[in-house]
Amino acid sequence: TYPLFVSEQKTTHLVFPSPVTYVDLGSAGLIAAKATGSENIVRVKAAGSGFSETNMTVLTASGKLYSFVVGYQRNPRQLGLDLGAPSAGPAQLPVLPLYVSDQKTTHLVFPYPVTYVDLGNSGILAAKATGADNIVRVKAASNHLTETNMTVLTSGGKLYMFVVNYQHDPKVLSLDLSTMASSTAQAGSGS
Repeated sequence: TYPLFVSEQKTTHLVFPSPVTYVDLGSAGLIAAKATGSENIVRVKAAGSGFSETNMTVLTASGKLYSFVVGYQRNPRQLGLDLGAPSAGPAQLPVLPLYVSDQKTTHLVFPYPVTYVDLGNSGILAAKATGADNIVRVKAASNHLTETNMTVLTSGGKLYMFVVNYQHDPKVLSLDLSTMASSTAQAGSGS
């Protein structure tokens, strides 16, 4: 059994070593689903602000059953877990800082086409750039952005995770992630 903390402000992603065949949520306080474009990634978050401790169970195609004790935490720091890591337990996935503004658009350039974008909350706006399937445009919805996160999956099976904060005048408006391969986790397509 693994401990897990979730929030309504951020989405946590769990990467399993084989395709997920079953997910059971202990209460209506949780929301979970497979990430679009991947059979082995489950996204989970709180349905609202606060809930009583509950559990989540996940079964994979390999027959392994994973159990989680899930609690609420407004600002969880653990936003991604690799359950196929060779260590004794799940490995925390790396998360990159990203600063966005409501006055300027930041562009993220990925080495492969983007298949999935998850926004922790509605405080950020993100979409694929028109005519470029490997570029995501990101902007704050307002200058009152509460820290959140964003997760991107590419067709190359790479998962990129960001903690997103507001900055009126961000210094980095274009970030090429093809040079940052070491800060990603491998995700299977399940096909």
